[in-house]
Amino acid sequence: RTWAKRGVHLNVIGDVVHLPQLTCSVLDLLLVKHRATFLELRPSFVGVVAVFAIYCLAYLVLLHGTYALTKSWPYSMLIALGKSPVRWAQFISVQVSILTLFTLSLLCLSMMLPATW
Repeated sequence: RTWAKRGVHLNVIGDVVHLPQLTCSVLDLLLVKHRATFLELRPSFVGVVAVFAIYCLAYLVLLHGTYALTKSWPYSMLIALGKSPVRWAQFISVQVSILTLFTLSLLCLSMMLPATW
């Protein structure tokens, strides 16, 4: 809210910052890679979720480490999580779910859309 009053629209900035990664990942799967190799070598669904869970837990440790050093959360939404293990578990679950959804979407795109090679 503070930045919006100053004319800085963080939602738009967040979208713009993440757009190149999304574009690159779609192009990577649909144009650059060999589809059969991708489908043969991709990890199992459980493996993907496990990697994302480990990544999110490592990120959580980094967030708490940052807070321990600065007494400030990098994102204001984290203040509401407080010291509740249940809220933090929900936060991690949402993060893993988002990453998994993106991965499944890209997998579906790579299998359904025509290949250019």
